[in-house]
Amino acid sequence: MIQPSQLRSPPGRPVGRRALLARGLSLAAGLTVGSGALAATPAPLASAAERLRAFVRMRGALDDRVVIGFVSGAYQGVVDGEATPLFGLSAATFARWRAVGDGYEVVGCEQAYFTDLETGQVLDSWRNPYTGATIKVPITASAPSKMRLNPDLTFAAAPTTSPGVSLAQMVSAPDQIGGEVFFTETIRARVALPGAPRPFRYNDATTMRAQLSDVLSPDGARAPCETSYQAILSWRPWLEMGDRSGQMVSFGQGRYGAALDELPPVWTEATRRARPALLDHPETVLDPLWRA
Repeated sequence: MIQPSQLRSPPGRPVGRRALLARGLSLAAGLTVGSGALAATPAPLASAAERLRAFVRMRGALDDRVVIGFVSGAYQGVVDGEATPLFGLSAATFARWRAVGDGYEVVGCEQAYFTDLETGQVLDSWRNPYTGATIKVPITASAPSKMRLNPDLTFAAAPTTSPGVSLAQMVSAPDQIGGEVFFTETIRARVALPGAPRPFRYNDATTMRAQLSDVLSPDGARAPCETSYQAILSWRPWLEMGDRSGQMVSFGQGRYGAALDELPPVWTEATRRARPALLDHPETVLDPLWRA
């Protein structure tokens, strides 16, 4: 045990905090001599293989089940630093994952709706507060696409026939806080649109959160995972903003691994009308690329 007399300073020289800490550490280190040092315990998710497996269990699944994700959020316009609420967002993704070589292949699609901020209902038309024009609101219904997740947690998209599109998608190293683990997936996209004064740019970040014990469990193909989402993007073309300066920001929250009956009712009702196969047999929507 360190005795108080060992930490006294010479007469007339007070013990500073740094000196006290340094002296205490050196004495404590000396106590380990001859007593045997404690063996270091490997940190969880220290290897690339562990991080890859953990991410797939949160974002997708280790088997080939259809994994449903959803996000509920909102958009704002930003001009000269001033934010203006625009509309809400209700979106769901459907994806299947499988191990291929040293990485994973994923086939997925998205179905998204823009919603009224007051009622929460899907918008058919919307009044643009910047221009005063009433605009028809589209539905975002993406066809299935295929990507590869590499061992270093970068994504490689399938070759695209659109020369004006560039895409970068990657995943951060995990953060471990208390008993939870966090991954953040980022997307940076640039699309050259015919006749547009400048390219459309899209940047988002989705942070996934799960219990470390669930991620490390040897049982089960996936771990329960909550998400938060933020994006910065150009004016969406359908807003008909022309060459007006400004941009959009979006934010929301959701989950990966949701059941169909957990999806927001407004999304389910709209999809029953627009794309019922996603509700009845989602695997058939993904099959053309999944079986290719």
